[in-house]
Amino acid sequence: MNNKYGFIRRRLADLNKSQTELSETLHLQAPAINKIMTGQRGIKGEEVAPLADFLNYNVESFANYVSGEISNPDDILEANESNVPDTIKIPYYNVAASAGAGIYSGQDYVQSFLRVSVGRFADRIMNAKSVSAITVCGDSMNPNLNDGDIILVDTSSKDISDGKIYIINIDDKLFVKRLFINPISKKIIIRSDNPFYPEFEADENTIAVCGRLIMRVFQDL
Repeated sequence: MNNKYGFIRRRLADLNKSQTELSETLHLQAPAINKIMTGQRGIKGEEVAPLADFLNYNVESFANYVSGEISNPDDILEANESNVPDTIKIPYYNVAASAGAGIYSGQDYVQSFLRVSVGRFADRIMNAKSVSAITVCGDSMNPNLNDGDIILVDTSSKDISDGKIYIINIDDKLFVKRLFINPISKKIIIRSDNPFYPEFEADENTIAVCGRLIMRVFQDL
């Protein structure tokens, strides 16, 4: 069996970090960590950012290794200014935005950071400090967004522009949906990209727009 993640053990030693600390960071028991490092278990989408941060890797490079776009772990960039020029460090939250039935947003979350290339989205935001990252949960935005995708959100962009994707809060549940304004009723049309999920409308005062989707970590939209 190809041990794709065997290098993680060596990386921990290089950083003087323990497997116990890694377990706490990923909220996984020791047997699950052992399975990752022995090639018996893969890394899930929601684990990519916190693991990259813990190992001091650039999240884009690490994600590309997880997805198979990079085959040599030695090619994963370390998250420091000298090795990753023109990047910004943004907060990553383990609160998921649901692409299905909604995820409760009032729960406590663990915040880490990830570093991404600012050149990929600099022209889409007014202030880099307003960018944050969260994980998608569900399939209602397929094929554009998939379960486990890490997405970047501009939390300063809350004015609705027809056809753009936003993170919204309805009854303390987070959703990632494509929004439109009904020109007649002025209600907000909430639409999924997956045709299996029907669209619905809501009054402006019943939803809170948390921010506009900028991009997936791995692919521009």
